[in-house]
Amino acid sequence: MKVALVPNHGMAKSRDAAERLGDWLRGKGEEVHIEGASVLDADGEGEATEAWYAVRDARGHVQEVLHDHAMDVRSCDLVIALGGDGTTLRAARLVGFSGIPLLSLNFGRLGFLSGGDAGDMFDVVTQAMRDELRISPRAALSVEVLHASGGADLYFALNEAVLHADTCKAVDFSLAVNDVELFTMRGDGIIVCTATGSTAYALSAGGPFVTPEHRGPLIVPLAPHTLKARPVVCGSDDVVGIVRQDTTSSDVHLFVDGKMTQAGDGGNSAISIRRGPADVILLKPKADTFYRSCARTFLS
Repeated sequence: MKVALVPNHGMAKSRDAAERLGDWLRGKGEEVHIEGASVLDADGEGEATEAWYAVRDARGHVQEVLHDHAMDVRSCDLVIALGGDGTTLRAARLVGFSGIPLLSLNFGRLGFLSGGDAGDMFDVVTQAMRDELRISPRAALSVEVLHASGGADLYFALNEAVLHADTCKAVDFSLAVNDVELFTMRGDGIIVCTATGSTAYALSAGGPFVTPEHRGPLIVPLAPHTLKARPVVCGSDDVVGIVRQDTTSSDVHLFVDGKMTQAGDGGNSAISIRRGPADVILLKPKADTFYRSCARTFLS
Protein backbone atom coordinates (compact mmCIF):
# COMPACT_ATOMS: atom_id res chain seq x y z
CA MET A 1 0.00 0.00 0.00
CA LYS A 2 1.19 3.51 -0.84
CA VAL A 3 0.29 6.09 1.81
CA ALA A 4 0.65 9.89 1.72
CA LEU A 5 0.90 11.77 5.02
CA VAL A 6 -0.11 15.44 5.18
CA PRO A 7 0.89 17.09 8.48
CA ASN A 8 0.36 20.61 9.75
CA HIS A 9 3.92 21.90 9.36
CA GLY A 10 3.27 24.73 11.79
CA MET A 11 2.47 22.28 14.61
CA ALA A 12 5.40 20.39 16.13
CA LYS A 13 3.29 17.52 17.48
CA SER A 14 1.76 17.01 14.04
CA ARG A 15 5.16 16.91 12.33
CA ASP A 16 6.51 14.50 14.93
CA ALA A 17 3.46 12.26 14.64
CA ALA A 18 3.86 12.14 10.84
CA GLU A 19 7.45 10.95 11.25
CA ARG A 20 6.44 8.33 13.83
CA LEU A 21 3.53 7.13 11.73
CA GLY A 22 5.73 7.03 8.64
CA ASP A 23 8.33 4.87 10.42
CA TRP A 24 5.58 2.58 11.75
CA LEU A 25 4.06 2.13 8.28
CA ARG A 26 7.44 1.48 6.66
CA GLY A 27 8.07 -1.15 9.32
CA LYS A 28 4.98 -2.92 8.03
CA GLY A 29 6.32 -2.81 4.48
CA GLU A 30 4.18 0.07 3.27
CA GLU A 31 5.43 2.82 0.94
CA VAL A 32 5.16 6.22 2.64
CA HIS A 33 5.42 9.77 1.32
CA ILE A 34 5.26 12.78 3.66
CA GLU A 35 4.23 16.11 2.20
CA GLY A 36 7.14 18.54 2.46
CA ALA A 37 6.96 21.77 4.44
CA SER A 38 5.68 24.85 2.66
CA VAL A 39 6.37 28.41 3.69
CA LEU A 40 5.30 28.88 7.30
CA ASP A 41 3.92 31.99 8.88
CA ALA A 42 6.57 34.40 10.14
CA ASP A 43 6.12 33.15 13.71
CA GLY A 44 6.38 29.53 12.63
CA GLU A 45 2.82 28.78 13.67
CA GLY A 46 -0.44 28.01 11.93
CA GLU A 47 -1.07 26.31 8.62
CA ALA A 48 1.57 26.37 5.93
CA THR A 49 0.80 29.10 3.44
CA GLU A 50 -0.01 28.26 -0.15
CA ALA A 51 0.21 30.00 -3.50
CA TRP A 52 -2.23 29.14 -6.30
CA TYR A 53 -1.10 28.31 -9.80
CA ALA A 54 -2.94 27.19 -12.92
CA VAL A 55 -2.67 23.93 -14.85
CA ARG A 56 -3.34 24.68 -18.51
CA ASP A 57 -3.97 22.54 -21.56
CA ALA A 58 -2.14 22.82 -24.89
CA ARG A 59 -4.36 25.76 -25.90
CA GLY A 60 -3.54 27.65 -22.73
CA HIS A 61 -6.97 27.14 -21.15
CA VAL A 62 -7.00 26.66 -17.39
CA GLN A 63 -8.03 23.12 -16.43
CA GLU A 64 -7.59 23.34 -12.68
CA VAL A 65 -5.91 25.59 -10.15
CA LEU A 66 -3.67 23.90 -7.62
CA HIS A 67 -1.55 25.25 -4.80
CA ASP A 68 2.20 25.60 -4.82
CA HIS A 69 4.25 22.81 -3.25
CA ALA A 70 1.43 20.42 -4.23
CA MET A 71 2.20 16.75 -3.71
CA ASP A 72 1.02 14.33 -6.40
CA VAL A 73 -1.06 11.72 -4.57
CA ARG A 74 -2.78 10.20 -7.59
CA SER A 75 -0.87 6.92 -7.28
CA CYS A 76 -1.55 6.60 -3.53
CA ASP A 77 -4.00 4.18 -1.95
CA LEU A 78 -4.63 6.28 1.15
CA VAL A 79 -4.05 9.89 2.23
CA ILE A 80 -3.81 10.71 5.94
CA ALA A 81 -4.09 14.28 7.27
CA LEU A 82 -2.57 14.99 10.68
CA GLY A 83 -3.85 18.30 12.04
CA GLY A 84 -7.11 20.19 12.35
CA ASP A 85 -9.85 20.77 9.83
CA GLY A 86 -7.61 23.22 7.94
CA THR A 87 -5.07 20.46 7.34
CA THR A 88 -7.87 18.15 6.24
CA LEU A 89 -9.00 20.73 3.67
CA ARG A 90 -5.42 21.03 2.41
CA ALA A 91 -5.23 17.23 2.04
CA ALA A 92 -8.61 17.26 0.28
CA ARG A 93 -7.21 19.68 -2.31
CA LEU A 94 -4.44 17.18 -2.98
CA VAL A 95 -6.95 14.36 -3.35
CA GLY A 96 -9.40 16.42 -5.41
CA PHE A 97 -11.89 14.32 -7.37
CA SER A 98 -9.57 11.29 -7.58
CA GLY A 99 -11.61 9.12 -5.21
CA ILE A 100 -8.59 8.26 -3.05
CA PRO A 101 -9.75 7.67 0.56
CA LEU A 102 -8.85 10.44 3.01
CA LEU A 103 -8.41 9.80 6.73
CA SER A 104 -8.08 12.78 9.06
CA LEU A 105 -6.44 12.45 12.49
CA ASN A 106 -7.34 15.34 14.75
CA PHE A 107 -4.45 17.33 16.24
CA GLY A 108 -6.39 20.60 16.21
CA ARG A 109 -9.29 22.12 18.14
CA LEU A 110 -12.48 21.29 16.27
CA GLY A 111 -11.75 18.21 14.21
CA PHE A 112 -15.25 17.95 12.79
CA LEU A 113 -13.92 16.24 9.66
CA SER A 114 -11.65 13.87 11.53
CA GLY A 115 -11.87 10.10 11.51
CA GLY A 116 -9.97 9.66 14.77
CA ASP A 117 -8.09 11.40 17.54
CA ALA A 118 -4.33 11.83 17.72
CA GLY A 119 -4.07 9.52 20.74
CA ASP A 120 -5.63 6.65 18.76
CA MET A 121 -3.46 7.20 15.67
CA PHE A 122 -2.04 3.70 15.22
CA ASP A 123 -5.33 1.94 16.00
CA VAL A 124 -7.32 4.13 13.60
CA VAL A 125 -4.78 3.74 10.78
CA THR A 126 -4.80 -0.02 11.31
CA GLN A 127 -8.60 0.02 10.94
CA ALA A 128 -8.29 2.08 7.76
CA MET A 129 -5.83 -0.37 6.24
CA ARG A 130 -8.17 -3.26 7.12
CA ASP A 131 -11.18 -1.49 5.56
CA GLU A 132 -12.87 -1.38 8.96
CA LEU A 133 -13.82 2.32 8.89
CA ARG A 134 -17.04 3.76 7.52
CA ILE A 135 -16.88 5.31 4.05
CA SER A 136 -18.47 8.78 4.04
CA PRO A 137 -18.78 10.16 0.48
CA ARG A 138 -18.82 13.97 0.43
CA ALA A 139 -19.92 16.14 -2.45
CA ALA A 140 -17.38 18.81 -3.39
CA LEU A 141 -17.64 21.89 -5.59
CA SER A 142 -16.17 22.90 -8.92
CA VAL A 143 -15.78 26.67 -8.78
CA GLU A 144 -15.29 28.22 -12.22
CA VAL A 145 -14.37 31.88 -12.62
CA LEU A 146 -15.17 33.19 -16.09
CA HIS A 147 -13.19 36.29 -17.00
CA ALA A 148 -14.40 39.02 -19.32
CA SER A 149 -11.28 38.41 -21.42
CA GLY A 150 -12.51 34.91 -22.22
CA GLY A 151 -10.27 32.92 -19.88
CA ALA A 152 -11.40 30.81 -16.96
CA ASP A 153 -9.99 29.48 -13.69
CA LEU A 154 -11.26 26.32 -12.00
CA TYR A 155 -11.00 25.65 -8.25
CA PHE A 156 -11.85 22.70 -6.02
CA ALA A 157 -13.72 23.19 -2.74
CA LEU A 158 -14.73 20.64 -0.13
CA ASN A 159 -16.25 23.25 2.21
CA GLU A 160 -17.14 26.48 0.46
CA ALA A 161 -16.50 29.34 -1.92
CA VAL A 162 -16.95 32.82 -0.44
CA LEU A 163 -17.17 36.15 -2.23
CA HIS A 164 -16.23 38.78 0.34
CA ALA A 165 -14.82 42.30 0.54
CA ASP A 166 -11.59 42.86 2.45
CA THR A 167 -12.91 46.16 3.80
CA CYS A 168 -16.16 47.27 5.45
CA LYS A 169 -17.52 48.33 2.07
CA ALA A 170 -20.61 46.39 0.92
CA VAL A 171 -20.59 44.19 -2.17
CA ASP A 172 -23.29 44.43 -4.87
CA PHE A 173 -24.01 41.30 -6.86
CA SER A 174 -26.74 39.20 -8.44
CA LEU A 175 -27.31 35.52 -7.76
CA ALA A 176 -28.90 32.98 -10.08
CA VAL A 177 -29.59 29.24 -10.01
CA ASN A 178 -29.72 27.48 -13.37
CA ASP A 179 -29.66 30.88 -15.11
CA VAL A 180 -32.76 32.07 -13.21
CA GLU A 181 -31.96 35.20 -11.21
CA LEU A 182 -33.17 34.81 -7.62
CA PHE A 183 -32.11 38.13 -6.17
CA THR A 184 -29.75 41.07 -6.38
CA MET A 185 -28.31 42.16 -3.08
CA ARG A 186 -25.90 44.40 -1.26
CA GLY A 187 -24.11 42.99 1.73
CA ASP A 188 -20.81 41.65 3.08
CA GLY A 189 -20.78 38.88 0.48
CA ILE A 190 -22.10 35.39 -0.08
CA ILE A 191 -21.21 31.79 0.78
CA VAL A 192 -21.81 28.85 -1.54
CA CYS A 193 -21.01 25.68 0.34
CA THR A 194 -21.40 21.92 0.36
CA ALA A 195 -23.27 19.94 3.00
CA THR A 196 -19.85 19.30 4.54
CA GLY A 197 -19.23 23.05 4.61
CA SER A 198 -22.59 23.70 6.29
CA THR A 199 -20.87 23.22 9.65
CA ALA A 200 -18.11 25.73 8.84
CA TYR A 201 -18.39 29.42 7.85
CA ALA A 202 -21.99 28.98 6.70
CA LEU A 203 -23.02 27.87 10.19
CA SER A 204 -21.53 31.06 11.66
CA ALA A 205 -23.53 33.07 9.11
CA GLY A 206 -26.85 31.55 10.19
CA GLY A 207 -27.02 28.61 7.80
CA PRO A 208 -28.45 25.21 8.79
CA PHE A 209 -26.85 21.88 9.62
CA VAL A 210 -27.16 19.80 6.44
CA THR A 211 -26.53 16.07 6.38
CA PRO A 212 -23.57 15.00 4.18
CA GLU A 213 -25.93 12.83 2.14
CA HIS A 214 -27.23 16.03 0.51
CA ARG A 215 -25.46 16.47 -2.82
CA GLY A 216 -26.35 20.02 -3.90
CA PRO A 217 -24.81 23.41 -3.08
CA LEU A 218 -26.11 25.65 -0.30
CA ILE A 219 -26.32 29.44 -0.58
CA VAL A 220 -25.97 31.64 2.52
CA PRO A 221 -25.91 35.47 2.10
CA LEU A 222 -23.53 37.35 4.39
CA ALA A 223 -25.21 40.24 6.23
CA PRO A 224 -27.58 41.13 3.37
CA HIS A 225 -28.95 44.67 3.45
CA THR A 226 -32.33 43.43 2.26
CA LEU A 227 -35.12 41.15 3.46
CA LYS A 228 -35.44 39.22 0.20
CA ALA A 229 -32.03 37.48 0.20
CA ARG A 230 -32.48 34.21 2.10
CA PRO A 231 -30.49 30.96 2.37
CA VAL A 232 -31.18 28.52 -0.47
CA VAL A 233 -30.76 24.73 -0.54
CA CYS A 234 -30.03 23.67 -4.12
CA GLY A 235 -30.43 20.34 -5.88
CA SER A 236 -27.57 18.06 -6.85
CA ASP A 237 -27.48 19.22 -10.49
CA ASP A 238 -28.12 22.92 -9.87
CA VAL A 239 -25.59 25.50 -11.00
CA VAL A 240 -25.12 28.67 -8.94
CA GLY A 241 -24.10 31.85 -10.76
CA ILE A 242 -22.75 35.02 -9.14
CA VAL A 243 -22.16 38.26 -11.02
CA ARG A 244 -20.85 41.39 -9.36
CA GLN A 245 -22.76 44.57 -10.08
CA ASP A 246 -19.94 46.93 -9.09
CA THR A 247 -17.01 46.08 -11.33
CA THR A 248 -14.83 49.07 -10.41
CA SER A 249 -13.69 47.97 -6.97
CA SER A 250 -10.69 45.66 -6.55
CA ASP A 251 -11.12 45.01 -2.84
CA VAL A 252 -13.48 42.04 -3.29
CA HIS A 253 -11.98 38.56 -3.32
CA LEU A 254 -12.97 34.96 -3.84
CA PHE A 255 -11.96 32.64 -1.01
CA VAL A 256 -11.99 28.88 -1.62
CA ASP A 257 -11.87 26.72 1.52
CA GLY A 258 -10.42 29.67 3.40
CA LYS A 259 -7.68 30.47 0.88
CA MET A 260 -7.78 33.74 -1.02
CA THR A 261 -7.53 33.33 -4.78
CA GLN A 262 -6.70 35.91 -7.41
CA ALA A 263 -10.03 35.31 -9.12
CA GLY A 264 -12.16 38.03 -7.55
CA ASP A 265 -9.80 40.91 -8.14
CA GLY A 266 -11.00 43.69 -10.40
CA GLY A 267 -14.66 42.69 -10.51
CA ASN A 268 -14.61 41.78 -14.21
CA SER A 269 -15.60 38.14 -13.82
CA ALA A 270 -18.58 35.86 -13.24
CA ILE A 271 -18.51 32.85 -10.95
CA SER A 272 -20.20 29.53 -11.70
CA ILE A 273 -20.40 26.88 -8.96
CA ARG A 274 -21.66 23.32 -9.26
CA ARG A 275 -21.20 19.91 -7.70
CA GLY A 276 -17.94 18.33 -8.79
CA PRO A 277 -17.64 15.22 -10.98
CA ALA A 278 -16.82 12.88 -8.07
CA ASP A 279 -17.11 12.70 -4.30
CA VAL A 280 -14.36 13.07 -1.73
CA ILE A 281 -14.16 9.83 0.27
CA LEU A 282 -13.70 10.50 3.99
CA LEU A 283 -13.04 7.62 6.38
CA LYS A 284 -14.95 7.87 9.65
CA PRO A 285 -15.52 5.64 12.71
CA LYS A 286 -18.49 3.32 12.23
CA ALA A 287 -20.03 4.39 15.53
CA ASP A 288 -19.84 8.09 14.66
CA THR A 289 -22.73 9.77 12.85
CA PHE A 290 -23.26 13.27 11.51
CA TYR A 291 -25.83 14.23 14.13
CA ARG A 292 -23.78 12.75 16.95
CA SER A 293 -20.80 14.81 15.74
CA CYS A 294 -22.95 17.96 15.58
CA ALA A 295 -24.26 17.39 19.11
CA ARG A 296 -20.79 16.70 20.50
CA THR A 297 -19.03 19.55 18.70
CA PHE A 298 -21.57 22.37 18.70
CA LEU A 299 -24.35 21.65 21.17
CA SER A 300 -22.72 20.08 24.23
